[in-house]
Amino acid sequence: MSGGNWSRHTAVGLASLGFFASVLIVTAFTYHMGWSVGSKDTEAQRHQTEYADRTDSRIGACFGNAVPERECVEKAIRDNHEQQRAEADLNAQRQMADWAFWVLVVAGASFIVTSIGTIFLAWQVYLTREAVKDTGEGTEAMVEANRIAANAQRPWIAIDAELLHFSCDDRILQIECNVTFRNTGKMVAENFDAYVTHYAVATDFLEAQEATFDKFTQRTNANDMVIVPGQDTSWAFQSNLSTMTLPWRQEGGCRKDMHFLVLAMARYRLPGEKRWRFAMKSFGVGEYRSNVDDRHIIHESVCEQSAETMRIRPFGRSRAT
Repeated sequence: MSGGNWSRHTAVGLASLGFFASVLIVTAFTYHMGWSVGSKDTEAQRHQTEYADRTDSRIGACFGNAVPERECVEKAIRDNHEQQRAEADLNAQRQMADWAFWVLVVAGASFIVTSIGTIFLAWQVYLTREAVKDTGEGTEAMVEANRIAANAQRPWIAIDAELLHFSCDDRILQIECNVTFRNTGKMVAENFDAYVTHYAVATDFLEAQEATFDKFTQRTNANDMVIVPGQDTSWAFQSNLSTMTLPWRQEGGCRKDMHFLVLAMARYRLPGEKRWRFAMKSFGVGEYRSNVDDRHIIHESVCEQSAETMRIRPFGRSRAT
């Protein structure tokens, strides 16, 4: 049985219990009060009859006594009235005692019914919260499932870079690369726009990457180029740098080196959408020695390298929306 069905059955059961308990209490209260009032009235009438008989006896005894007859009769009548008032007061006290008892019974029954209702209300609140929680989780799961399904069908732009040429003499460092943008998704990428830049830096390369990416997102022109699923487009460049003006860095007696960064950026739209989607990736060119050296161009050995001893790989920041 589900929580909702259990809650409904509980509500019906508690309502029925409260109704029958109320009927039972009212019936018992009515019966007892009727019986009590009738008994008290019967007893009061019996006492009144007894008081009348006693009064007649007392009045009869007044005649023939030495006490004046008038005073004796008045005393007999007065005593009868006092006894009747005392009996009426006692009867009223008995009725008040009965009312106090039933007030206590009704208060106790009200406390029990109120306690049951409070427990049921607290349980109902708990079930409601659980239902809201389950509904929220179900909604979140549905939204996430829809997002995953949409992402599985949308276009995605993958970016790769290849080092084609690397050479150096005493004056010029020449680097040639090719960057490929490929639609690896399952939908056409519309208004495709790509841009590649490169520069040499000594330090703070992450800040330079972020600044370049941010500037690219502010472009406003829109191209008519589309990239269908599986299609790619390439961007090749050649950089000629003066070895004398490169930002070589040397700190604390360490070797002199620098970073050469290639930043590839693309933006596009999904069919029917107005907002831009972005794919951005940063690459670094370095010596093919180790996972540390391949991020740097080293001053002392730069002119000994070639495309076979250097490599380009992802380095630093990347973004995808």
